[in-house]
Amino acid sequence: MPYRGSRSGVPYADWSWNPVTGCTPISRACEHCWARGMLGRGLPGLGHDPDGPPVQVHPERLEAPRHWRSHRTVTVSFMGDWLHDDVPTPFIYECLSAMAAAPAGTRFLTLTKRPERLHRILDPMSGMREHLPIGEVRVLMERLWIGISVEDQVTMDHRLARLRVMEWPLTWISAEPLLERVDLLPAGPSEACEGLRRHVGWVVVGCERMGSNRVGRPFDPEWARALRDQCLAARADRGPRFYYKQGPSMHDPRIVEDLPELDGRQWTETPWERGAGVEC
Repeated sequence: MPYRGSRSGVPYADWSWNPVTGCTPISRACEHCWARGMLGRGLPGLGHDPDGPPVQVHPERLEAPRHWRSHRTVTVSFMGDWLHDDVPTPFIYECLSAMAAAPAGTRFLTLTKRPERLHRILDPMSGMREHLPIGEVRVLMERLWIGISVEDQVTMDHRLARLRVMEWPLTWISAEPLLERVDLLPAGPSEACEGLRRHVGWVVVGCERMGSNRVGRPFDPEWARALRDQCLAARADRGPRFYYKQGPSMHDPRIVEDLPELDGRQWTETPWERGAGVEC
């Protein structure tokens, strides 16, 4: 049966599409990488050869988006890093073209720990227009969420600085696993708020999840609260939405709880409203 992707296990998405699988360690978050463990087992459904190179591209999967029957929210290559240096630049543009061909209303969520390639490849005024038709660029600017994955202040400062130079309307941050308290922007309150409104649309936070649903390295819910408060302070009309994806259970802090409460409520904000399921 042709590859069409699969239903997502991520609570804020419907579908998973993996044209790139695999990665190599680059920072502290990679120490207990869940994707590396799954890919190393060589499960047939993942299509990743555990005896092959660590990063693998799958051209046969590029046709999947154009064959979906309905729109959906899609995680892109969460089983790897789609901007890894070992992913050829032409293949990245093929992935972008495939996203543009998906049904109207489809939303793509990407993440990278290597944002150095972002501006060079994805700048809508230069790189993209040299390799994609202008019609596809316009579609992508309405459906492609460009995200960075961070775990501490060092990675936040480094990766967010590269995201901020992008003239891209849809950007987000995944702070999972979060390993320390972080500030979104190292500036005064007014400057930080304006920077968030301009450069970040969504912030997702989570602790590290190990086997048997155990919490990995230490996580303090105060770190989630601090990021939530920064998002709220910048909110105005167009500040970032906040999503608390997973944290230590209130009943047993050794166990991960999905969508935990923070100050009496769950925080599952997205910049869009989820649809009601999808057809394959």
